[in-house]
Amino acid sequence: MRKEFIEKVRRIGTVDTKKYRYIGKIEGNRFTVKRLPVELLDTTAAYDEWEEVYKEFDLINDRMLIGKLYDYIGHDVADADDDIKNDYLTENTGRDGKDYLWYADETTNAIIDADGNITEDNSTIEELFC
Repeated sequence: MRKEFIEKVRRIGTVDTKKYRYIGKIEGNRFTVKRLPVELLDTTAAYDEWEEVYKEFDLINDRMLIGKLYDYIGHDVADADDDIKNDYLTENTGRDGKDYLWYADETTNAIIDADGNITEDNSTIEELFC
């Protein structure tokens, strides 16, 4: 899906093409795009047969998630903005397709997923990102 089309769905909310109706929704820190074949509009399939075709997380702006990670690693959450600027705290997509916040400096290496699961296990982090 082209970036321009995603932005159009984000801006307008509902976009119809010859084959599909696309809808965009923001739920918490997630933006998703779903589609339904136009021939299924106005049928019962329109209730639950939407296919998710795009999802995007905005974890770097999720202050509750950052707070949970910083509490876990023993850092002051007030330093998060500086850590983002200095690339100690980054948002990454793992090989499993999930989005993560990753804190890494000289002594600490930890990730948290969108559901709040945290790990400092280096082998897990390497499997996901290296």
